Amino acid sequence: FDTAEAARKFMTLSQRTWVACQGHTVVAPVADGTHDTWRIEQVKDEGGVLSMTATLTSPTGAPWSCQHALAAEGNVIIDVNVSMADVRNTAELMTNAIRQRFSQ
Repeated sequence: FDTAEAARKFMTLSQRTWVACQGHTVVAPVADGTHDTWRIEQVKDEGGVLSMTATLTSPTGAPWSCQHALAAEGNVIIDVNVSMADVRNTAELMTNAIRQRFSQ
């Protein structure tokens, strides 16, 4: 972004948008003609890292989650997406690791 203020505004807008989605279910088509159903979990804002997890709710598949995390450092937005069977807080940890590089 051109300014740190613009990056902060993007974070604020992202948080509002994500909060509006939490608790909702999203149905996504798959190439084989079936569909996946994802549940948008609670949005968190901890220590300047905004995160949201979507969990696949498939009756036949293994558990799978994707976590999206954002943080602003100056005029830069750090944007991390992680998808895996046990995502926990992986995207948050990666975002914080990247943020630490800004202070070095």
